[in-house]
Amino acid sequence: MYVCLTIMIDKFLAYLQFWKKQDNTSSFNLKMMHRVNRISLLIFLFALIYMAVKYLIL
Repeated sequence: MYVCLTIMIDKFLAYLQFWKKQDNTSSFNLKMMHRVNRISLLIFLFALIYMAVKYLIL
C-alpha cells in the first residue's frame, strides 16, 4: 500500500515539474495545454486542502 502511494506521488510530482527539458518538436498549443492542466490541478489540490482543513477545524 505504502509503495503504491509513493509511486503515485512521485509520478504526480514529476508531472508538475516546471523545469522539464525543452522539446522543440511540440507545438505552442500543446505546451499551453499542459500548462493549463498543471494550473488546474494545483487549484484543485488547494481547494481539496482548504475543504479538508475547513471540515476538520470547524
